[in-house]
Amino acid sequence: MHFADELIDTEKLRLPKKLEVGKRELSVAKALIDSMSAKWKAEKYRDDYREALLKVIEEKVEAGGKEIEEKPKKAAKPTKVIDLVKVLQQSLEQSGGKKKTTRKHRAPKHPQRHKKAA
Repeated sequence: MHFADELIDTEKLRLPKKLEVGKRELSVAKALIDSMSAKWKAEKYRDDYREALLKVIEEKVEAGGKEIEEKPKKAAKPTKVIDLVKVLQQSLEQSGGKKKTTRKHRAPKHPQRHKKAA
């Protein structure tokens, strides 16, 4: 992904002058591009990392090379991630789910009879 200040003019690109592409490849490529294309608005996006880095650099310059205090970080915003194990346990408790009892080993109803060797 590129931000607005990182984009260059397409005239400055050095592209090959002649390419041989098959008709099928070209039609598949066009269909794929058309299905995934949207109007790009680079101004809509910001490079938060770069901005934060520049801010730290400016603070160090203003401090004259002295050590600057680290500011406390903002608490992370809570996410909407669901703990599935917890939800399943609650569901079992609400439904009155009983633990499944294990079956004892039973002898078969019709034991196999062995033939005597002759």
